[in-house]
Amino acid sequence: MHLSRIETAAASPSAAAKPDPRLARAACEFEAQMMKELLKPLTASGAIAAPPEPLGQAYEGPLFIVLALTGWILLGLNRWIVAWFFGTTQTGYFSLASSLATLIPSILGTILLLYFQPGFFAAASETPVEREQLARRVDQVALLHLALALGGLLALNAVAPLLVGPLLAETYRPALALLLPAGCFTLAVTTGFFYHALLLAGKREPACGPTELTAAGILVAGGALAAAVGETWFLRWLLATPAVPWLVNRTLARRYFFRPAAPARA
Repeated sequence: MHLSRIETAAASPSAAAKPDPRLARAACEFEAQMMKELLKPLTASGAIAAPPEPLGQAYEGPLFIVLALTGWILLGLNRWIVAWFFGTTQTGYFSLASSLATLIPSILGTILLLYFQPGFFAAASETPVEREQLARRVDQVALLHLALALGGLLALNAVAPLLVGPLLAETYRPALALLLPAGCFTLAVTTGFFYHALLLAGKREPACGPTELTAAGILVAGGALAAAVGETWFLRWLLATPAVPWLVNRTLARRYFFRPAAPARA
């Protein structure tokens, strides 16, 4: 009978002792440090590559949650604004235009990030000259993304009338006028990803918060204020949004990137 109670308690998840996450984290950090010390002779001689540095505060805790929530808000922001100010019919047209136009900057941004981001992280960034070279490299890739995405959006806008009939019903023709504005807003969001990568590569993860939240606040407030004036001004605002990451994300990211790192806490 006594043995049966012990087996039952051992099998019950509620009865099992819950592991302390702080102890688990400390154990992982200890193991990582021990492995680094054991491998130090091999990495110093070049026999094996040095292990990458772990990601910092941008990918743990409240900051990660806030940035993820901000990205989710930006994904649906304009549909909510259109629904609130201009009604369900315009929301349907805008949703269709967004589904088509978003593909170009999103796919191009993903391809360019996947191709160039490993080089960002591998680049030296200890001296001011090295940091300037890395920042210039990120600017070049972001500019390439801007040029390719704008070219793709203009091409889509030009051929879009040919889609009416073969792919789109005539009733959806009004959505074609929204392709370029919707795509420009997505381009504004995806351009900011390159300056997020700059901060991570430069070990300035905490700066991702103020940089991206400031830019997101401007995009949200600008869209709402422009829509309150009228649909024409709202569409003009969307066309202008690709300037936001260059004026805000780039400016703030470079400010934090070139600022001396805060001393590590003991």
